[in-house]
Amino acid sequence: MPDRARPILVIGSTGTTGRRTAPGVATSPVARRTANLQAPRLVTATLFVAGLVLLGIGGASLVAPVAFHAGSGISLGESSSLLSEARAAGGSLLGVGAVILLGAFVSRLAFTASVLGAVMYVSYGLSRLLSMAVDGMPAQELVLATAVELILGLLCVAALVAHRRHAGGVRRARPAALTRWSTP
Repeated sequence: MPDRARPILVIGSTGTTGRRTAPGVATSPVARRTANLQAPRLVTATLFVAGLVLLGIGGASLVAPVAFHAGSGISLGESSSLLSEARAAGGSLLGVGAVILLGAFVSRLAFTASVLGAVMYVSYGLSRLLSMAVDGMPAQELVLATAVELILGLLCVAALVAHRRHAGGVRRARPAALTRWSTP
């Protein structure tokens, strides 16, 4: 089988095979290997950081919700209902953080972890922006949390795109049930 793999985008490469390629498309084996190594590193680093952040925040909110929220100027008081809500949210963040962190080390979970991270962080960040527009500005710690959430969310989206590009050459067979019912 000839060494004619599909082109991969690499910044600054113009190709070396003699066939015409668009600027930035690498067709040499070295350029392909370099591009293939960059995507997993981005995904791994992003998922590792995103997972650790959620583990820390979720764990703190689950174990010590009064102290954790007091750091942002939020008083939970003695209401067992409010404490239950804070702990439930903390447990959820802890669980999602564990899955995202696992995605950094288990390649089969990387795609799912990237989707979870993107949805979790972008939805939290956008919800905080909506709250700022409707309810006014919160404490500076929460404004900083908004920026961090949006940055981590966008990094998870970038990791998702990088993961899809890296795995783009692998085509999976369609299940027989889908093939049978699809239109010709």
